[in-house]
Amino acid sequence: MVSELAKRIGGSPSAVSKQLAVLIADGIVINPRGRLFEIPERFVADKSNRILDFGWCRLHMNVTQS
Repeated sequence: MVSELAKRIGGSPSAVSKQLAVLIADGIVINPRGRLFEIPERFVADKSNRILDFGWCRLHMNVTQS
């Protein structure tokens, strides 16, 4: 949800909402369940290791939380 994303990254909900709108317009993020956002399955290269592959950019999101 926007409020949770804003809290996690330390941004305002309105700024996060604007960025999500751009990501949705580009097809990088979808929101099939209303207020919850997802990355489409086609970009998930390795779910267990949290790796996304956009073709031109590969993201490794293995971040340990304290």
